[in-house]
Amino acid sequence: MATPKQRTANQANSKQSTGPRTASLNAYKHGLTGQVVLRTPEEQAAYAALESALLRDLAPATALEHSFAARIVADTWRLERANSV
Repeated sequence: MATPKQRTANQANSKQSTGPRTASLNAYKHGLTGQVVLRTPEEQAAYAALESALLRDLAPATALEHSFAARIVADTWRLERANSV
């Protein structure tokens, strides 16, 4: 439990806080379970190459096939990331 003197000091310090000053990926660990996909430019280029190759091989023709192909690409990417982690 903080003393009144500590609470006063904490409140004074919090007024000087400006929050994060730079964009940071400190919380970005492996990207396997997040709902939002974050990729570095290098990872995005690798993902695009994988996507292009798999879509060329799968050659989806219908909307359902496109949906399945997109899932295959995303899951393949995650599996390769899991192996590297």
